[in-house]
Amino acid sequence: QRGRGVGGRHHHPAVKARTRLPISLCYMPTAVVWRSALVLCAWLLLGCTLAAWSRVYPAAAPGDVPPRDGFAADGTPRWALSGPDELPVKRAYVFVGGLQRSGTTLVEAWLAHAPGATVSFLGKEHMSVEEYETFAPWRMHNHSREYFESVIRTGGLEGKFVQDVMAYRNIFRQMGLHGERAVAELTLSAADVPRDEAVRTAARNRLLMQWGRFWGRAGLNAEAAGDGGARSSGGGAVSMPHYFLEKSPENVLIAPYLRSLLSPLPTHHLFVARHPLIWALATQKWVHGEFVAMRHVAERVRGWLAVMEHMQTTALRPGALPSAVAIAIESFAAHP
Repeated sequence: QRGRGVGGRHHHPAVKARTRLPISLCYMPTAVVWRSALVLCAWLLLGCTLAAWSRVYPAAAPGDVPPRDGFAADGTPRWALSGPDELPVKRAYVFVGGLQRSGTTLVEAWLAHAPGATVSFLGKEHMSVEEYETFAPWRMHNHSREYFESVIRTGGLEGKFVQDVMAYRNIFRQMGLHGERAVAELTLSAADVPRDEAVRTAARNRLLMQWGRFWGRAGLNAEAAGDGGARSSGGGAVSMPHYFLEKSPENVLIAPYLRSLLSPLPTHHLFVARHPLIWALATQKWVHGEFVAMRHVAERVRGWLAVMEHMQTTALRPGALPSAVAIAIESFAAHP
């Protein structure tokens, strides 16, 4: 019985090797299949995101020159140089929108210092310390001061925080809690503007008054002038146009409402988009445990596509908003 184990089986190393070899060979194909499946899934996800990107931003035809076709030679946005009738305007309201982490803050900063125009942008620095402490803007929608000021540090002051004419919106959070149906729930259209002229005028004046606190003295002086032109320190009319800039990501869903509410004041709308896969990866840190959607990259890509398709069929629909334009932040960053 020497050299035999239980049941008379040999323990010789060669015998063991022969018995283990088929087992290892059985596992090897399984590992290869799993790796191949993961690679295939990754390529399918990339293909879906590229297809979504091309649907929102189709390839330019030969001879077209986006992203520069929306800008004059000196870098001034062409849509900011004329009104709906292509006539020069001396004052207009410019709204920047797009999903969070899409580059809206970068575009806002560039517009705030655009050549050929004076621009009033929202900022708490336009208020004195006493005014800021008394007004306590973080209380308007029951936010903590810490959260309110952390948003300002990372993305500037968004107009949605400092007004109460519209309900507060956070598109990414709402999509995380309610899925893609949040897009429809957060949308405001021209039909949501009060039909009664007195009520509409009161809502418009209240909105501009609340934002006016944070637009700085230049903005307030231009409003007080009443003739649509900004004023110099000497009281004379400034030749260059004056724009009031407001940036909130949710403007991508409420642009028709803003245009109708502020009418007949001229408004311009700029929507910013980022590549869906890059955007989906950049927003991973904002996914909370209470989210029922937007938890995975594929879900966030679908959410991105839902917002972009809504933008295309509403704000960018032919004839809907004559002075609206969408840009890809990658192109803008390469050629600001």
